[in-house]
Amino acid sequence: MRTEARAAGRAQAPGRPQAAGRAPAAGRAPGADELPGRLRLAVGRLARLLSRHVAAELTLSQWSALSTIARFGPLRIGELGELERVSVPTLSRLVADLEAIGFVERRTDPADARAHRLTATAAGRQWLAAAKADYTAVLAGQLGALTPDQREALATALPVLEALVDRLAEQ
Repeated sequence: MRTEARAAGRAQAPGRPQAAGRAPAAGRAPGADELPGRLRLAVGRLARLLSRHVAAELTLSQWSALSTIARFGPLRIGELGELERVSVPTLSRLVADLEAIGFVERRTDPADARAHRLTATAAGRQWLAAAKADYTAVLAGQLGALTPDQREALATALPVLEALVDRLAEQ
């Protein structure tokens, strides 16, 4: 499998410095001063590496915008910008790309004919469902390769990570 080949090709060479963001080989827990940086690197790398296995058709930004439109839409582009914390000019191009592939459409706002609302199309919703299923399957496979103790440690940490996400989302 592709993942096994990559892992095999990344064995630590003697004398070679460890890649940034990786936990020390001994698995030492980070100190309070290391925790934010290591957590940021681990979560970011996990998201990027998982996205390499699925959803190659969209960037992470496009996937996020499509998910937000599907979940909260119909939305004006300014509302999408607030939810995504992205500028309207940046979103305009991103939404245009999603429109071009048929995942999003603009509809006239019934309350204001000068404005438009973004909605996810059936094709966009189907793509999201398939991508989420693929993403979950890849992650489940990787979790299955962990030891029972490692899976238990993740299960114990998950509510704390979810609370952190909630706190950040409220800011």
